[in-house]
Amino acid sequence: MITEILLVLIAFFLAMIIFVDNQSASPKKKMEFSKKVFFGISLMVSLVVLFSLYMIWETKNLYPLGYLIPAIFGEMSIATGFYFNKAKAENKIKIRNDGERQMQAMSKRNFDNEIPKGRK
Repeated sequence: MITEILLVLIAFFLAMIIFVDNQSASPKKKMEFSKKVFFGISLMVSLVVLFSLYMIWETKNLYPLGYLIPAIFGEMSIATGFYFNKAKAENKIKIRNDGERQMQAMSKRNFDNEIPKGRK
C-alpha cells in the first residue's frame, strides 16, 4: 500500500515538473533547471509532510517522524543551499559585468568632456 502511494507521489512530482515547464509565462523563455529542481524538491517535501501527517493520524504512531521528516528536510536544505549558491555565483558575474560597463561609460564620458590643452 505504501509503495503504491509513494509511486503515485513520484509520478505526481514528475508530472508537476513537466507541467510547470510547459506553462511558463513566455513561450520563448524556459524555466531554469535549478528552479525546476528547487520547485520539485519543495513539492516533494510538502507531499511527504502531508502524507506523514495523514498516516500518523490513521496509525496513531509518531515513530516515523524521527526518520522521515529529518531526511526529507535534509534534502530540502541541500537543494536550497545549491540554489542560493548558484544565485550568488550568477550575481557576482552580473555585478562584475555591470561594474566594467560603468567604468567604460565613465572613462568615455571623461574622455569626451576633456578640453584639449591648446585651447582655452
